[in-house]
Amino acid sequence: MKVNEKKILTQHGQAFINLIWGIAMVLLPIATTIRKHFNSYTNGIFYRSMNMLAAFCALLLILYTSGLKKQPEDELSQSLMLKATATAAYVEIFAVAALSTGMLVTGILRNDETFSVTSFDVLNLAMFLCGVYHIARNAIFLWLDRTPKECDEEEE
Repeated sequence: MKVNEKKILTQHGQAFINLIWGIAMVLLPIATTIRKHFNSYTNGIFYRSMNMLAAFCALLLILYTSGLKKQPEDELSQSLMLKATATAAYVEIFAVAALSTGMLVTGILRNDETFSVTSFDVLNLAMFLCGVYHIARNAIFLWLDRTPKECDEEEE
């Protein structure tokens, strides 16, 4: 009889991998927006290399996690994830408010409050906001799930 000996990916590990996904989801739209505004300096190769790097990192993460068995959620991690999700929603609202305020201030400073938005910009904004949500939720979960120093000292 063959025994399934896959390593178990803990809740902490899952949250850390999702945090890395969130960072990639934030950095890629920022890099493509920078490329769009400085097109003459970063002609094509920067954009292609960023996309290739993101695709390579995504492939590595998928390959790594596919060989692992995920740990089922217990009651404590489920309640911590609910708290982290609720707090991440506030972070997301703050991010939208900060972006809106930034656009308003930019429009006032240049005496023209109109913006030209393409579908590519909408896609970048959506990816950026999803990344902010993933970063906030998983960073807060990892922060809530940490072991207090007093418990570590008692175990030793």
